[in-house]
Amino acid sequence: MGTHSPLLDRIRPFLRNNTFFGGLPDVALDHLIRRGHTKKYPRGTIIYRRGELGDSLMVLLSGRIKITNTNADAREVVLNFLGEGDIHGEL
Repeated sequence: MGTHSPLLDRIRPFLRNNTFFGGLPDVALDHLIRRGHTKKYPRGTIIYRRGELGDSLMVLLSGRIKITNTNADAREVVLNFLGEGDIHGEL
């Protein structure tokens, strides 16, 4: 991603205003953005399952994620919902 890419220019203010990354200096925030990538998931997609290697951090730019588990009766238990600006994954 170039220094003045449209994506960088869109993500920088989002992170600055909606996440704990907002306190970083511009140079650090821009470096973080350039190291990342964006990905769009269709509704209902399983992003990862319990037990899979956790080696990333996800910042939701739009949409919503449902965090679930399965109980002993094989029923889905909703643990949380994440939305815009929420962060999930390994720090």
